[in-house]
Parts: sequence; structure tokens; C-alpha cells
Amino acid sequence: MKRMIIGIALALLLGGASVVYAKQHKCPIDDSSMRWVGKTKVMNARMFYLYKCLRNHQYWIRSDQR
Repeated sequence: MKRMIIGIALALLLGGASVVYAKQHKCPIDDSSMRWVGKTKVMNARMFYLYKCLRNHQYWIRSDQR
């Protein structure tokens, strides 16, 4: 029973992660995938998220484009 609960929790966790990363952002310079680094800022009443690619190019992406 304990293994089944752990298995279900793990499946839900992995399923949720795939939904979060469903939209991949690509770096406009080298076309590599970008990841959110956990930083946000608000400008003109809009939320922006900081993304970086593997080569450390940084871009602020608007919340409605995310």
C-alpha cells in the first residue's frame, strides 16, 4: 500500500512537471532551449520572468508569452 501511494505521488509529480515545461522557449541567438532561473520583475503592471540558455544568454519573457 505504501509503495502504491508513493508511485501515485511520483506519477502526479512527474505529470505536473511536464505540463509546466510544455512550452519551451528557444534562445534567439543560438536556438538552444532556455530555462527559467527563478527571478521575476514587474514593469508597467506586467510580470516578467528571467530565462537563460546554456550559453548564458539572458532574456526577460512576459508572463502572457510564457
